[in-house]
Amino acid sequence: MGFIRAPHMAGWASLAAGANLSNIYVFGGVTSYIGATLTNRSTAYNVSGDSWASKTNITTAKRGGGGASVGTLCYAATGDTTSNGTGYTTTNYAYDTSGNSWATKTAITASHSQCGCSTIGTDKFYEVAGWNSSTVRHTANHEYSKTGDSWATKTAVTTGYINLVFCTMDTDKAYYMGGDVDGNNSASTNYQYSQSGNSWATKTAMTASKLQGVGFTIGTDKTYAITGQTFTSGSGGSVTTNYQYSQSGNSWATKTAIPASRNTGSGSSPTSDTGHVVAGIVASSPTTTNYQYSQSGNSWATKTAIGTGSDQAFVGGV
Repeated sequence: MGFIRAPHMAGWASLAAGANLSNIYVFGGVTSYIGATLTNRSTAYNVSGDSWASKTNITTAKRGGGGASVGTLCYAATGDTTSNGTGYTTTNYAYDTSGNSWATKTAITASHSQCGCSTIGTDKFYEVAGWNSSTVRHTANHEYSKTGDSWATKTAVTTGYINLVFCTMDTDKAYYMGGDVDGNNSASTNYQYSQSGNSWATKTAMTASKLQGVGFTIGTDKTYAITGQTFTSGSGGSVTTNYQYSQSGNSWATKTAIPASRNTGSGSSPTSDTGHVVAGIVASSPTTTNYQYSQSGNSWATKTAIGTGSDQAFVGGV
C-alpha cells in the first residue's frame, strides 16, 4: 500500500541562511497529526538565551504554506485553513518583529500548500510548487516583493512536487530538493533557481530520495536536507539522514544523522555555523524537540524544546 499523503497531513516550512539571527519564529501549523487541529500560536526562540517566548497570535490559524523573512518582517503566505485539507487560501500575513503585530498583505496570485518557500536577497521571497487543489501538484513559482507589496509570476519549476525542501544558497540562488512525486515515491532531484536569470537548472541529485524533510543553509555554500521519509513504490519510512550539498562542488556528502527522525518540522540557520530543526511529527504525534546542528563540529545538540509540538508551521528569523 502506498503512503499517499492527504494534503492536510504533511508539509513543513524551512528558512534559509540567516546572518546571526537573534530569534527564530514559529507561527501556526497543527498540533495533532490525525484530524489536524489547527493553531494560531506564535512563538519565538531566542538563540543566545536558548529560551522560548509567546508572541501575538497569527491573524488566522493555517498550515502547510510558506514562511519567509524579509528584513524585520516574517511572512506566512498561502497554505490551508481547514482540518480536512480543503481550505486552500491565498492570504499573506506579515509579522512585524519590532512591534509584535500582524498585518494583512497582498494575497498571492494562486494558492500553494505543502510548497517550498525561500527568500533571495533583501526584498523578495518565492513560493514554489505544492498543491493547488486536493489532487493537483503544480509547478508555479510566485515572487513576492516587500517594497511593492506585490506578486509576480516567474518561470515555473521543471517538475512539480509536494513536501519538498527549498533553501536559499546565496544572494541569487535557491535549491528545490526532493519531494513527493506521485503518492508512492520520493524524489532525489535537485533544481537550482537563479533570481537574476529567472531560470532553473538541474544539479546533482541527492544521495537518496526523501520527502517531508527539513532544510536550512549554513554560510553561502552549504545547504542541508535532513530527516523526512524515503519511499519507493509505496515502501519505506522515516529516516534520520543528513545530506549536505555544496554549491561550489555541485556535490553531496553524508553528515551526522539527526538524533531522532521526524516526518516534518521547521528549519532555520541562525548563525554562520549552526542550524535548528524544531518540532514536526514523530510516530504520528507532534514532537517538541529542538535540535541544533554545528557545521564545524558535524554534531547535534539538544536545545530547549518548543512549548507545544507542531507540524506544518510557518517559520521566520530576525
